[in-house]
Amino acid sequence: MLKLAIEQKFFDRAKVYGLIISWLLYLISLPYVFAHNKVIGSIYIVFPGIYLFPLFGLMIHETWHDYLPNVPNKVLFPLFCFMLISDPQVYDLTHRSHHTDVNSYRDMQFYPLGKIERRFFRVIFNFFSISLGAIFVMTVAGIRLPKDSRFKRHYRYRKLFLFLLCRIGFIVSIGYCSHLIFNVSTMQILIPFLFTYWGGSLMIHHGMLFEHGNLIVEGNLNQRNLKTRNLRAKGLASRIVLFFTHNDLLEHTLHHTSPRLNNRPFPRKYSMPENSNYITLSQHLGILRDMLIGIEANENKQINNPKQVHSLVR
Repeated sequence: MLKLAIEQKFFDRAKVYGLIISWLLYLISLPYVFAHNKVIGSIYIVFPGIYLFPLFGLMIHETWHDYLPNVPNKVLFPLFCFMLISDPQVYDLTHRSHHTDVNSYRDMQFYPLGKIERRFFRVIFNFFSISLGAIFVMTVAGIRLPKDSRFKRHYRYRKLFLFLLCRIGFIVSIGYCSHLIFNVSTMQILIPFLFTYWGGSLMIHHGMLFEHGNLIVEGNLNQRNLKTRNLRAKGLASRIVLFFTHNDLLEHTLHHTSPRLNNRPFPRKYSMPENSNYITLSQHLGILRDMLIGIEANENKQINNPKQVHSLVR
């Protein structure tokens, strides 16, 4: 038993630290691959680049919840943030709000400006969130946090500047290593990096939009948690989305109703709540269309009829 426990600890640590090494190697090699062949370089950005990016986003989430076994979650959380050029302070404060204020205009991870009354401005915000992804929404949240009465007591400007230096230091160091090893130019480094981080930002945010996009629920926390959406694994396109989002969309209702359960490494290990809300890829596209034309989030517009809401039978 002791041997098995030691082996499991080693395996758990090897997975996490191997993932960190794989991202570093990818970023260092990316400019060289992209500079020598644009077609292969573009494929390289999609896989493994945009495949790994949401996985690191998931690792940020998992370490915030202290889910990862046998590794120092509190140390790895800011490290994973820096590797995605994300601000740990902003993620920490907005994710607290996401769990307490989910599916409401108070959720800073989706509505950093609160309810936008004028349709024109709502369309502008939705357009940039859909086209730029998590980078845009978290930047807006970072600007709003020190001004919001709920968060300004916890917000620290010294952390802002320290974390900014860490993020700049990470990406500059990686780019310089690539330059030293492969003799690539600044533009050959910047262009594929921008495409990787933009594509990864889109993938992360659109995964979140599947689950919560344009969804406002009037009710208590339990009722709001239960309305969280999940993607039905039906058809090739949906399975590709699930592949690139690492199955995070399969059982997201369960994460909100039972956040102490770490269900993502083992999909279908736990029973989903009754009347869990499942949508298809085409229904998600309809939600994006509503957002782009400024239709206000409204629970009554969500999928609520018996043919579209499913209980998962175990």
